[in-house]
Amino acid sequence: MTPVLRWTVADEGFWVAEAEGSYAGTVDRQGKHHYVRNGYGEYIGDYATLPAAQVALAARSTDRRTRWLHR
Repeated sequence: MTPVLRWTVADEGFWVAEAEGSYAGTVDRQGKHHYVRNGYGEYIGDYATLPAAQVALAARSTDRRTRWLHR
């Protein structure tokens, strides 16, 4: 299940995500690119649109949380 991310605009072109009260990552727009990092600062990817970047972070947030819970 994809977590519900709550987004805040921290600065122009910079969004911060929160999931269940915890920091989940960022999207940083640089020109036409949207660079995504998860809550651990790991690079997720480069996306053409903000919605695509947000979906990618939500999908990876689930994977990371699942791996962490099952260690």
